[in-house]
Amino acid sequence: MTDKDRIVVTGLGAVSPHGVGMKRFWDGLLNHESGVRQTQDPVISSVAPVVADIPDFEATEFMSKKLVKDTARFSHMAVVAASEAVRDAGVAIDGGENWNAGTDNERTGIFIGTSFGSIRDMDDASTELALGKANRAEPRLVSKSIPNAAACTLAIRYGVQGPVLTYTTACASSANSIGEAAMWLRSGQIDIAIAGGTDCLFSSTLLNGLKASGALAVNGPDDHSRWSRPFDTERLGMVMGEGAAILVLEPLDRAKARGAHIYAEL
Repeated sequence: MTDKDRIVVTGLGAVSPHGVGMKRFWDGLLNHESGVRQTQDPVISSVAPVVADIPDFEATEFMSKKLVKDTARFSHMAVVAASEAVRDAGVAIDGGENWNAGTDNERTGIFIGTSFGSIRDMDDASTELALGKANRAEPRLVSKSIPNAAACTLAIRYGVQGPVLTYTTACASSANSIGEAAMWLRSGQIDIAIAGGTDCLFSSTLLNGLKASGALAVNGPDDHSRWSRPFDTERLGMVMGEGAAILVLEPLDRAKARGAHIYAEL
């Protein structure tokens, strides 16, 4: 395999229950911190007593109020994670909003995984209409809730004119997006790929469905961190979380040529 076919990671970005940014995410992991906490959202607290949410994430700190209003939370997190990733990779400048001179927007691709898009926005709108609290849905409801909204928001933000693709394959969505990005890079059709995933699934409909199937943890010890224990014989079910993680991927030869920091090989 040549350096052209070898795909490497040159940028990282994350928004997680530990907070905003890779440093907070990484430090949280090293310090054995749990992101699980008591649910504060009254809409879902009766069905999901604990969640792994991001209580200190305020989208207006990172983007315009108009963009925040026109998009949903899963897109907000994707924008923040992607901005960190492209800055980290050195392919963007000006706070991660503009490409540097060596990045071609026609040879850049976006590959994002998500489970449902913004199911919460659809839930809330359905409830208001059914209860007569509203007589119409907001104009942006579909465009902000549809699964490909996050990828499209990134494409508009960066002016990307290469492939902009969304993968909705349940828990494999983000893994599929990264694998597909690698295939596009190896094909030689693009030079840079922004790949990863984003989800915010705090929907009463979704959580009730998971509860009915026995997949959701609905009770547990006073120590909330023990509610989510994957692979443990005493696990009680899963705890719903939210977050986004984005990688910048590129061929090894290109990364070497521009002197990029290489985190890992895919």
